[in-house]
Amino acid sequence: MRTSLNKLFETEQFLNKQLGPEDELVFQARLLVEADLNEQMLWQQRTYSVVRAYGRMQLRDKLERMHNQFMTAPEHTSFRNNILQFFSR
Repeated sequence: MRTSLNKLFETEQFLNKQLGPEDELVFQARLLVEADLNEQMLWQQRTYSVVRAYGRMQLRDKLERMHNQFMTAPEHTSFRNNILQFFSR
């Protein structure tokens, strides 16, 4: 269990470019020799990509809700007019 946590931590440091030059070379060599480490690294990369995409999707949804709230609600008419005037210059 502890070994897999160490591999996970090392892989994270490698992917985030937090290893020193010597440690990075050693890790790259291990990727060539240890098939399971290479597979783990690929899955970790994919996981990070999915997490980033999900975060962007959440942010986009939040911004869309804010846009709809401020640009369509009658109580925000003054705000909407100020924004539209700012971009019409």
